[in-house]
Amino acid sequence: MKKWHRCACALVLLAVLAVGCTAAPASPATPTDTLAPQATLTGTEVAPTATTATTETESTEPAASATATKAPAPAEQISMAWRTITEVEPGFTLTHLISLMIAPDGALWVGSDNDGLYRYDGSAWRRYARVNGLADGSVHHVATAPDGTLWAVTWFGVSRLQGERWRTFTFESDFVGNDLHSLAIGLDGVAWVGSGRGLLRQQGEGWEPALAGTALANQGAYALWMDPEGALWVAATDRNLYRVQDGEATPVGPADLPEGTRINVLLGGPDGGLWVGTSRGVYRYADGAWQTPAEGLPEGSVTSLALAPDGTLWIGTLGQGLLRYDGQGAQRYTVGDGLPGSDVYAVAVDNDGMVWAAMAEGLAVGERQ
Repeated sequence: MKKWHRCACALVLLAVLAVGCTAAPASPATPTDTLAPQATLTGTEVAPTATTATTETESTEPAASATATKAPAPAEQISMAWRTITEVEPGFTLTHLISLMIAPDGALWVGSDNDGLYRYDGSAWRRYARVNGLADGSVHHVATAPDGTLWAVTWFGVSRLQGERWRTFTFESDFVGNDLHSLAIGLDGVAWVGSGRGLLRQQGEGWEPALAGTALANQGAYALWMDPEGALWVAATDRNLYRVQDGEATPVGPADLPEGTRINVLLGGPDGGLWVGTSRGVYRYADGAWQTPAEGLPEGSVTSLALAPDGTLWIGTLGQGLLRYDGQGAQRYTVGDGLPGSDVYAVAVDNDGMVWAAMAEGLAVGERQ
């Protein structure tokens, strides 16, 4: 809890950047872990306990301004049964969660504010902490490289898992502002990290400030997304979104975001469009044009976005619970529907359509009834 207040602010900015999921997870990955210090990492498996509640084709042309969408009809109402996982073994509660990712092998990775990183393979949990080599117990973001390598961004550094070993990269506070936000992996396997003082690019086993001499130089980078063509999209502190390719950073808007608005999360869709979650709602960028939030979507702070197999968009918010947007309208899920709280810090959806939400109160799991 000692870092909860500062992380909660920073992690509004996380994105679920690599939500590749399968309905039936594969056998546990080769990395293993331990809950106590020892030289060789060994696995600890435990069954979860739970409480139950029912109930970019991208354009590089700047956009002049956002255009309003037509007010949608109400979304089809879908009943969801929600349960909350709060403990994975005695003494290790699954609470104060801030990041999620479903890996290509179907495993669920859950980052906490202070207790490290958890992996769930569909039957058992494994925990990784500082004693296992993580840079810090506060895990802001998790992503996988094209070769399956796992990366984790923490409050004090970046860690990479290969085989059974973690490799941790720490940074001087003057270099990154002691404020790491987001992560994206290029098609070439090179990692990019967004920090409070700018964008960093992996250079071998080290890191270097990226894009010196461009509009992104010395700007904080809050959210990142790597598109299928290998272009990097960066949400910067000037309230602009940039498309980075071949060493050039091209602003693409939106031009009329209100003063004080922050872009928190980016999510590309199968149609080439880009969903943009901000501190003042959801925007969409497609075919070189911006659209303002549709009626029924949240106007407050959006923390996370995830696309379900049926194409619906799930939206995590601060204070407004979860929303499901079907392209016509939105349906909201709150405490009254079975969620354990109103603040959702990350959301992911697997191939079965099961919804996972990282919350302070625990890991909320929703299944369509």
